[in-house]
Amino acid sequence: MVIVNSNWRGGTLRKITVIIIFSSFMLLFLVGSAHADIYMKLNVYDDATARLNIKITNMEPEIYDEISSNKTAVAIAVANAINASSVDVISNDTARSIEVICYLADEKIDQKVDMNKTLQIIRVKTEWMKFNLPLTQNASIDFAQLLSSKVSAWNKTDNGYIYTSTSDLGKVTFEIVGPSSTISFYVDVDGETVIFELPLSKSDLFISSPYIMLVIVIILILIAIVYRKLRYG
Repeated sequence: MVIVNSNWRGGTLRKITVIIIFSSFMLLFLVGSAHADIYMKLNVYDDATARLNIKITNMEPEIYDEISSNKTAVAIAVANAINASSVDVISNDTARSIEVICYLADEKIDQKVDMNKTLQIIRVKTEWMKFNLPLTQNASIDFAQLLSSKVSAWNKTDNGYIYTSTSDLGKVTFEIVGPSSTISFYVDVDGETVIFELPLSKSDLFISSPYIMLVIVIILILIAIVYRKLRYG
């Protein structure tokens, strides 16, 4: 007959119970943890407007189903968070992806004409990109955490800047693309503002021309001559 010490048995049972509970907790954590790849792209246009695309792919089925069934709430959340207009949310059941498309044309982007350089200057602020986007009651994306570095630390592309990393969620990509007519671009000293330099449009060149006053005077003289002939013959 084998006699088992009651203290040993009780201690062992407690250890086994703790291991089972801990293992169950870890299993639930791994199953319930959200996974998604995130791609944010800001296209800047020469009229100082911009289009923002936020694409979230490879989402967990439960989270995707909840988001796709309540896309209006996501659209409202984006509009309120970054003051965007014409927010549209598109879902793709096959890829389990959500794409948010909206437009920006407020204090985030400003435009001016530099007469000394004869250039159009577009300044794009980026601090607003670090916002929190609630997707469901229990899931949200904290872009401030995903985008901790300033644009000055991003990689430079042919026409903008790009940032890529891997987070607990998955692959993360942020990209800023300037107007197609951009001559040069750089990041301001604050590290957060991207500046695009473009050639002046024909109307801007005409307005900035030193001969514009001469043209106006000639037009006024011609109007006066025509008026005199019509009135006095």
